[in-house]
Amino acid sequence: MKNLALFLLSVGYKKILHFLRLDSRGFDFIQAVFFKAVLGS
Repeated sequence: MKNLALFLLSVGYKKILHFLRLDSRGFDFIQAVFFKAVLGS
């Protein structure tokens, strides 16, 4: 699960950064999902 999260993060890194510029509130959501995936494994 951790590998999957890291893979998705690396692949969508630029898209995530672009999304953050559109909606800074999205960072909290992405961070929460990411840590939940990593710590939940």
